[in-house]
Amino acid sequence: MKSQDSYVLVQTVGQLLSEPLEPYVPLPREGRDAYFESRARSLAEQAALYGVSKTGLIRSYRTLVGAGLIREPELRPAGFGPWVNLTAAGEWLAYGIRYAEPARKTGFGFGLPTGFNCHLIRSEMMPPDPPLCIAGASTVDSTSEKEGILINPIDKHVLSGPSLLPGTYMLMSVVDAIRIGKPRELMHARSELKKLLNNAQIIQDRLHHEFKEYRVT
Repeated sequence: MKSQDSYVLVQTVGQLLSEPLEPYVPLPREGRDAYFESRARSLAEQAALYGVSKTGLIRSYRTLVGAGLIREPELRPAGFGPWVNLTAAGEWLAYGIRYAEPARKTGFGFGLPTGFNCHLIRSEMMPPDPPLCIAGASTVDSTSEKEGILINPIDKHVLSGPSLLPGTYMLMSVVDAIRIGKPRELMHARSELKKLLNNAQIIQDRLHHEFKEYRVT
């Protein structure tokens, strides 16, 4: 597993988490058709959304499929990436990535707040002060940047890619808390990760159910 493979996995799950969780009202046929057609993307468009090359995305997908983290079902919602084995993804993000892509403090400066300093994370954990930030984050508006302790991102594409979706930013921040956290922070970060992946499972199941109905009609 290369760093880009983990980044693509986080982006794919984050794309799910950026969809509404609740309340959910089943879409009528007209609304369902418009919903999926408006989100249809080619592989090249999906790669552009993640800020990677098309070839690189295909390579990462193959690695993730081989690791049992994703698969391409016969029917899947266009534009939402591949089907994710969220149980396996949880194991990798909770226990593997901490050692595969360890976080290192690289200095002090301006960057995108991450870990429990992400404003989207609601946790009983007190955010560190000064905040943890991703070094040189250029994927967000400058008004979102804070001055704090800089850490390296899980992959270079975090810095060069397009703006992060809310779900991706939230998931990436929890993963960063796992990458750098001490035992107490690590326990809370893994608990937050479990909540996010449970939500992602609900969203993924709903999307695939709706998409099957959309394809039938």
